Amino acid sequence: MVLKSRPKILIVDDAAIIREPLARALEESGYRVIQSPDGDDAIHQLVSAVNQFDVIILDYGLPKMDGIAFLKQMREEEAWVKIPVIMLTESGQDTVVKEAVALGVKGYLLKSSFTLDELDQIIRSQLTE
Repeated sequence: MVLKSRPKILIVDDAAIIREPLARALEESGYRVIQSPDGDDAIHQLVSAVNQFDVIILDYGLPKMDGIAFLKQMREEEAWVKIPVIMLTESGQDTVVKEAVALGVKGYLLKSSFTLDELDQIIRSQLTE
């Protein structure tokens, strides 16, 4: 599948050791990537985005506002409700997974076991919907 011209992805993760290499890998795959270290900053990125994000990659364990709180706030805004969100997190707790799914996440990957190919497949599937 051919990507539309450089889809825009927001990575929301407080761990720079995850966020920065992931951003580089996605940029090498043809995506435009914006990084955000916490939920508050991610909301600011959404508010100030010139062009809306095509996909958001979201961690659960964030400072200031966890991933679920971010999703709840995001889903309250008409302009953001349709942006696909993929959870990439360390938390595999059933309650977190169920709540994320109820809030419409399009994929749920564990940091300890995901591959870039797997993440890319989920991203691409959201860009064609």
